[in-house]
Amino acid sequence: MKEISLKAITLEIERVIEKNLRTELLKERRSQLKKELVAIERQLRLLAPRAATPPRPAPRKRPAKPEGPTRGLGPGHKSVRVMLIEAFKRTRRPMKTEELTATLKKRGYRFKRARPQKTVDNILRRHRKVFRKTAPNTFALIR
Repeated sequence: MKEISLKAITLEIERVIEKNLRTELLKERRSQLKKELVAIERQLRLLAPRAATPPRPAPRKRPAKPEGPTRGLGPGHKSVRVMLIEAFKRTRRPMKTEELTATLKKRGYRFKRARPQKTVDNILRRHRKVFRKTAPNTFALIR
């Protein structure tokens, strides 16, 4: 009985050794083939004519911006700046940004921002030649 089990163990060890040997041989062969492939690709690159790079597509032309105060809003729409000027001309007095925002909303201007008062404040501060700050958060029309 010891003899049978010893034979079985010996056979199993031989199979494992053969398997490991075969694995090592295959790994070496793979390494050789990779080296050959790199050499072949290098030769192909040297022999192949360089392909011209495809031309870059022309940059897309942007539509021209419309001139004047309705820029980008379409025909019949007024910009915030123009509507602010009209509001100041109607009232003929300095106004707070809250009042101006409410006036623009009444006149039908739809703000895209969550805080429209910030839009009005930015326009008033950006156009110093048109609007003048008279008090905190209060502006007047210069011209």
